[in-house]
Amino acid sequence: MLSPFKALPFLVLAAVASAQEAAPGYPPGYHRHDGFYLSLNPGIALGKTVIDGPGYRETAKGGASVVELRLGGAVRPNLILSGDFIVRTSRNPDVSPASSPLQSGDFRFTDGTLGLGLTYYFMPYNVYLSGTVGSGRILFLDVDNSTGSSSDGGLSLTLKAGKEWWVSKNWGLGVAGGYGFVSAKNGDFVSGTQLTSNKVFLLFSTTYN
Repeated sequence: MLSPFKALPFLVLAAVASAQEAAPGYPPGYHRHDGFYLSLNPGIALGKTVIDGPGYRETAKGGASVVELRLGGAVRPNLILSGDFIVRTSRNPDVSPASSPLQSGDFRFTDGTLGLGLTYYFMPYNVYLSGTVGSGRILFLDVDNSTGSSSDGGLSLTLKAGKEWWVSKNWGLGVAGGYGFVSAKNGDFVSGTQLTSNKVFLLFSTTYN
């Protein structure tokens, strides 16, 4: 006959096995990255927009608001393909040179992206890497005079890394940081103008997958 101390490990193992048999199984898709994907991510950014035209160059630096909307689905477990819409807007940034007419007034600089995104989750840590390549435009808005200008479509690239925590079967909340770039030309601006936006950002992520 086993002593109580020698029998204790067997009793613990038996209790664990019994609890596992009694516990209900997780439903399909529980805490997995598969199926439909929706991600809405507001946040903040910091960087600059450069307008380099014939005979002049203006640089707008400062903070910006960010909104991302991503819609898609899993092409395989943990690998997401999505259509991404990204907008970053800087309100009344610091503009140089000092002689720029944009030194006063109410102005907005916005870079918008419509592109294709790829996201991969490293499980079970729920850490991910994401990239978006697409067409981007840079817009300038003079709020005081209700006028604005938009560039042609150009190259846009966004890279980010993040971490999420499950709050339900399919919903996750988290944070992410990254870098966004847009380069475009002309449009409503003077012919020969090159516009470039470079920003780093921090996002709060809300994801269904």
